[in-house]
Amino acid sequence: ESDLSEALHSFSLALQYDRTNLEAANKISETSVTIQKRKEEYTLQQKYIDSAMLVIQEAEKSRLDKDYGTTLISYSQAVNLLELVGDEFKDLKDSAKENISRVKKDMKSSVREVINSANASLEAADTEQLNGNFDEAIMSYNAAKSLVTVVRPDPGSVDAQTIQALIQAADLGISDTELARDRANQSADRQPGVQL
Repeated sequence: ESDLSEALHSFSLALQYDRTNLEAANKISETSVTIQKRKEEYTLQQKYIDSAMLVIQEAEKSRLDKDYGTTLISYSQAVNLLELVGDEFKDLKDSAKENISRVKKDMKSSVREVINSANASLEAADTEQLNGNFDEAIMSYNAAKSLVTVVRPDPGSVDAQTIQALIQAADLGISDTELARDRANQSADRQPGVQL
């Protein structure tokens, strides 16, 4: 930026010295256009960062509300906006890189929260099943499966494997709970005077 300003100043001085210098006049015009275009490009790239920051605020708000689907989508949108920032302006590029790094860390911790919540649902379901609350257990197993559906991990990643294991555990829990419920119903049917 300072090089362009210095060039413009030099061309202006040349034109003041020789008012008939068409080359200096053309260079002044070209440099002014270049400066204006760079200002417009800087403003556009700054808008990418500003928009990403607004999306990050929305992601953080939905994270506090435990709306992890919206949180992860918003974080992804913020990363996409920040990746639009080019290399032309070092300060903007550095800001974008820093924010991308922070958002990716926040995404990872949000995924951890989802997995922890799903594990808690599985534990609650297991307890409900042991206590004979079969319908509640099935609802908790389904809740665990539903929680992890908002995460879109890379295939083969640790998160993908963990989520797959959670879904399998919930499916197995549902199957076991249905069997336990059927056995309990059959046992109650064999005992006269006992009603469910």
